[in-house]
Amino acid sequence: MRILISCDMEGISGIVDWKQTQSGESEWERCWRLMMGEVNAAVNAAFEVEVDEVAVTDAHANGRNLMIEELDPRAALNSGALSPFAMMEGIGDKPGYDAVIIVGYHARARTKDAILCHTWSDAIADVWLNNIQVGEIGLNAATGGYFGVPVIAISGDKAACLEARGLLGEDIYTTRQP
Repeated sequence: MRILISCDMEGISGIVDWKQTQSGESEWERCWRLMMGEVNAAVNAAFEVEVDEVAVTDAHANGRNLMIEELDPRAALNSGALSPFAMMEGIGDKPGYDAVIIVGYHARARTKDAILCHTWSDAIADVWLNNIQVGEIGLNAATGGYFGVPVIAISGDKAACLEARGLLGEDIYTTRQP
């Protein structure tokens, strides 16, 4: 079994301010360590259930946030901004992936009680897909769906987890239960 992990930063536990997500800010190093910790926990969990291969896509900002020297050595890393599938880079690889886990995701823009919510960077506020309003969770799940690869788990704040359940069904594993 092959798993793709897509990791953003705004939904990482302990990150609650935009400055924490920006390189060069005073709390950046602490926060990318939090991000690395959640990614490595997801990688480890995948291998504990006997997954054969895991790739991690750095899906935050310029895609150069995860430090390969800190990444669990059993995982491969997709990083850098020049990637055709953006936050889901690697999804079209052959052979294909069997499932996607999204780590550190956030709810779409203007979601009530959400932490650091936005739809796609600061440039796009509203996106509808098949008449359903979506953010990065929905857009990236649709990208996975195009390739026949389901999102099976998400970590993020309660609002992001509720959004994922609303879009992807009650069977998705979430870190925050409704």
